[in-house]
Amino acid sequence: MNTMIDVHILNMPNDRQDWAKQCETSLAQEPVIVHNLDGVIGNVGAGRALGFAQGNLPFVSYVDPDDYVLPGGFAACAKILTDHPQIACVGTREYRIGVNGEIPAYNCSHSGPHHLLVFRRDAILPELDRLSTLPHAPEPWLMARLKQRFGHCALWLIDEPYYVWRVHDQGWHLRTRVEHAAFMRRLREKADGLDLA
Repeated sequence: MNTMIDVHILNMPNDRQDWAKQCETSLAQEPVIVHNLDGVIGNVGAGRALGFAQGNLPFVSYVDPDDYVLPGGFAACAKILTDHPQIACVGTREYRIGVNGEIPAYNCSHSGPHHLLVFRRDAILPELDRLSTLPHAPEPWLMARLKQRFGHCALWLIDEPYYVWRVHDQGWHLRTRVEHAAFMRRLREKADGLDLA
């Protein structure tokens, strides 16, 4: 498959280099161009907006440097977006592991997708200015906006896990300040309510 996806990685202080290498290695055979960027401490949305603006391929995505992608994940997403031009985003299921854990067979996420998400570039470009102002949980907000604009064509869910999310106490997603907890909960409830059919 031709290279069709610009993928950004937001690198943060104290990232573990062994995990970062595993992340990059997992992308080597995927139809992507990788953009390694410095993350914006305290403003995930600003980092995402910068990342999504990189390159000029028709689709965009991201991978966190402590996670990795399973073979064929990006290719599967790109094929659906290519074959179904009305779809704004394709997502997959994910596995969740701990610091040193292998992938268990029983913990595939069955909620709305958190990773892997591949967006049609022209679907999200109008949202980047607002996205850059959201310090926490910009992805659920973005999914809610796509639902408003595209309805049932906002998201196509691949019901297979193609992403491995490493959950650990040093993850930047766990360093959210207490006053943003309710904000994040509302956004995630909106995103989880997306029609995945």
